[in-house]
Amino acid sequence: RTDSLTGLLNRRGFLEKGEEEIERSRRSRKPFCVVMADADHFKRINDLHGHAAGDVALQLLGDLLRGSLRAQDLVARWGGEEFVLLLPETDLHGATQVAESIRRSVALLPLVVGQFEIPVTLSFGLAEHRPERGLEVTIAHADAALYRAKAEGRDRVVAHPSVPVFTPK
Repeated sequence: RTDSLTGLLNRRGFLEKGEEEIERSRRSRKPFCVVMADADHFKRINDLHGHAAGDVALQLLGDLLRGSLRAQDLVARWGGEEFVLLLPETDLHGATQVAESIRRSVALLPLVVGQFEIPVTLSFGLAEHRPERGLEVTIAHADAALYRAKAEGRDRVVAHPSVPVFTPK
């Protein structure tokens, strides 16, 4: 249930906790959002600095994501250089603000790996969960928004239904 590299939840752990949040959200009638985040051009880090540097970069990104969220929020390594967040009691507007804040923080602070400063940006896709659908559908919507963010130039936040919310200036 835990990713061995980052110490974050792994996909299985996230899905289990996500199902718990669905039940809590139904009872409280409060929304939650799923946010997918992907490190832009991550292959370049591995190619230029080696896989060990890539691993350190993933650990640092995981720490930054975890440190940017509230105690009740979930963050997991979804796979590769992709992360997923679940923000309880947060609507689409609030999730957009969280993602944009993280996006700016990452873009302004290059990751320091050994003697190298490695510039990294993140693209984000997000979706608000609806009670009539399963968590997998909400994740798929957030993932579709993430692909749109990548297609539109990366280093941006896009919400589902695929409407750009924030773009870098």
